[in-house]
Amino acid sequence: MPSLRDVLLTRMAQLRQRLGTRGMDFNIVFVSVDPGHDTARTIGSYLELFGTPIIGLTGSDAQLERIVKAFHVFYRKVPVEGGDYTVDHTATVFLMDGDGRFVSTIDYHEAPDVALQKVERLLKI
Repeated sequence: MPSLRDVLLTRMAQLRQRLGTRGMDFNIVFVSVDPGHDTARTIGSYLELFGTPIIGLTGSDAQLERIVKAFHVFYRKVPVEGGDYTVDHTATVFLMDGDGRFVSTIDYHEAPDVALQKVERLLKI
């Protein structure tokens, strides 16, 4: 079963493809809130699976805490058997304009056509 991040990144790759030549007019940035599992190498390998350029980021716990506060997102480590953990987190795409200002979101429940309309509006800004 695909994870929510898989679903959202696949959606963004599909939106880019549906936009044709305009699809490369925006950046897709993936921010992992799990530096304990997601290294730069593993993030890079993972993002290659989507067949489109995606910028992958993570950071220290302190750096991630600043991002979490700035974007009002949620994440927490949840222990699992065997001493490892999983991470519960916000699963939303944040749409930002060219100046880095928040414009809208894309939720994983939204229909693909609604998400496409949001990106098209963003590209007109």
